[in-house]
Amino acid sequence: MEPLEDKKEMKFIADATLGKLAKWLRIFGYDTLFFRESDIDSLIKTARKEERIVLTKNTAFCKKGTPYKFIKSIKPLDQLKETIKEYQLRKDNMFAFCIICNAKLISAKKEEIMNKVPDFVFLNRERFHFCPKCKKVFWPGTHREGMKKKILSIIQKD
Repeated sequence: MEPLEDKKEMKFIADATLGKLAKWLRIFGYDTLFFRESDIDSLIKTARKEERIVLTKNTAFCKKGTPYKFIKSIKPLDQLKETIKEYQLRKDNMFAFCIICNAKLISAKKEEIMNKVPDFVFLNRERFHFCPKCKKVFWPGTHREGMKKKILSIIQKD
């Protein structure tokens, strides 16, 4: 298995209020931690240590003196659009991260994932990606195309 193209990109950390945004940013191709805890100081410590931009809906960050983006939108795709515009994010690396655990996906040969996907998928798909952390297998299919269409539709509005 070989790693997908590795680009030095912007990294994010989304607080507990933005779990769906974290997932959409991963789909869009950006390393995004989802910080489930409510301890702001721990979140800031992680953000500084890993050089991540904090994404939040929590106004308490105004007083913490750390770089952050206050997300105004309520709907996750609107939040994604807001973040894309703010940081001029590119769509070059879509589907490079595991949407579950945020690990960088690895290209997998078909024979390497045998018995790890449904038979129909194995017989009808040629390209697969594997998460080295949670062991989930991903492939381009209708669900992926649907996510891509949603993202492209919000980007093209303007």
